[in-house]
Amino acid sequence: MAEKKHGRGIKGSILIAPRKLPKFSKVPSIKSTIQRGSAIVRGFKTRIIAELEAATTKSDPGLTDIKVPPFQQLGVKLLMDGYPKAFIEFFELTHQPQPPPASPDYVDPKAASDAKQLVDASTLIPLKSHMENAEIGAREDDYDKMFAANIGIADLFELVKDYKQALFYFSRALQAGEKTATPTHIAKARFALGRVYWKLNDSALAIQNYEHFIKLAQMADDVASTSEAAQHLLQIHTACAEKFKEDGEYKACRDCYDSALETAVLAENWEMAGEMRYQLGLLYIDARDTDTALGYLTEFHQYCVATNNKIGQGKANEAMSEIFEMLDRASDAVAHMEKYLEVVGSVGLLTKAKAACKIGMLYYRVGDLEAAERSFQSYYAMARQAKDVRTLASARVNLGVVRAALNRPPAVLMDEDQPTYSRPVLVDEGPDNDSDSDDFFK
Repeated sequence: MAEKKHGRGIKGSILIAPRKLPKFSKVPSIKSTIQRGSAIVRGFKTRIIAELEAATTKSDPGLTDIKVPPFQQLGVKLLMDGYPKAFIEFFELTHQPQPPPASPDYVDPKAASDAKQLVDASTLIPLKSHMENAEIGAREDDYDKMFAANIGIADLFELVKDYKQALFYFSRALQAGEKTATPTHIAKARFALGRVYWKLNDSALAIQNYEHFIKLAQMADDVASTSEAAQHLLQIHTACAEKFKEDGEYKACRDCYDSALETAVLAENWEMAGEMRYQLGLLYIDARDTDTALGYLTEFHQYCVATNNKIGQGKANEAMSEIFEMLDRASDAVAHMEKYLEVVGSVGLLTKAKAACKIGMLYYRVGDLEAAERSFQSYYAMARQAKDVRTLASARVNLGVVRAALNRPPAVLMDEDQPTYSRPVLVDEGPDNDSDSDDFFK
């Protein structure tokens, strides 16, 4: 019996018309899935925070209004944007405990005005941006980016006068710069380190970094940068020399002035170079090295003559007079003191009086009593005009001593209670007289 056909199939047959299966897209990669998931999570967190802030704003008046500080907002954003290392460092920097004041009863107004913490948008937003770039640079081994980021962070800390943190990030920048082997990066970091070390009163490391910078600048024939760094270095050497002088460490002081002189020449600061020669001349006078002292002072005098510096010429002549006096060359000593009086017309009256006194003593020492008398008369006249009690007492003594040596009556009357002197005296050696009355000047 033939089987009946029903439609397209056969009754009782397992062969039926095939169904069309749905088409599936290509399985996504793991990386794209993670990125998509991260985006969803970030969007969810952003929406939650927005809803929380909206709810807080609309909260009942009796509830405390919650405000998230800017540094916390920025820290959360770093974390949500996928910079965990930057977030940790940002958190540590912005949550540092502040040191207590020296005294709870007193705050130095200057210190308070200078102090500026990383609490406002002008510093926090750039700090966050530099932190992000630093982490990106670390991920990509991009040392140029790491250098720029660390320099930016260090600049912020130097701006707010947190020099220890600035030093840390400038050191990091130097390490990154050395990885790039870019001389300009290394030089920039060295200059900044020298500046910050000096602000931290570490003169040795400040000098070391400035000297490194100067070598790099000279290799690049960068005259302007060399001069700028040399000026900073000159300031440090001079400050160190003055400190050693105060402490009585004269050899160390001379070494610092020697370095300062070399640096001043490098910076083409001829005025400071002249001053360093003068200071070295005085130090070698104290060391009784008259030849070296005379050499420095002669160079200083020549510079002052070339620049028409009258005060400088006077200082040089006075110091050279002291040298010739030490060498028992009284006539040369007198000649320099007379030149001193010629060029220092603008100095004070008492300074001129002291110079006249010294000239008179030099003449007395070589036996030229007539010249000594003339100098002491000038000394006496200037002392009367200045109305300085101690100077006038010294002038009376000196004029009396030289007139006695000439077998002449004294030009002025001495007080009965004043001691008798057998030689002229300087102002500081003169008799004390506390009388402030006008009778003393008659």
